[in-house]
Amino acid sequence: MAALSVLTLLMGDYWGLDTSVAMIVSVIVRWVLVKENLLGLDEAAQTACYGVGAWQGMKTAEQVKLFITLPDGKMVTVYAPRGVVINCITKKPTAPNPSTYLWATRLGWFAFGIHVISLGQANLITQICTVGLLVGSTWLT
Repeated sequence: MAALSVLTLLMGDYWGLDTSVAMIVSVIVRWVLVKENLLGLDEAAQTACYGVGAWQGMKTAEQVKLFITLPDGKMVTVYAPRGVVINCITKKPTAPNPSTYLWATRLGWFAFGIHVISLGQANLITQICTVGLLVGSTWLT
């Protein structure tokens, strides 16, 4: 994306620069959202396994058996504490910092709006490079 930003600056395509900056902001926002979700999952798993104040009690939680059907049709058996199954697998993770999560989500939607508007106004080469970056990174992910 840095190369796309330099390319748009050299061409004088400021709509393309807006697009590339919006894409960079989107990547940062996604990083923050994934980090918050991982922290929420870690907290839920520690609480489920060891109770409030994780790593202090070191008590064992009630184990349950869970059958999961994968997208390819295979079934997997998972033995895990009941709290992990409920809070980490069947529910959406709760972010430990809800205000950070909320503002990151809002910033992400704002950057997406800028990206959509400015992409349509950018030069053709910028549009092609942007779509190539989005498709390529999505495919690699």
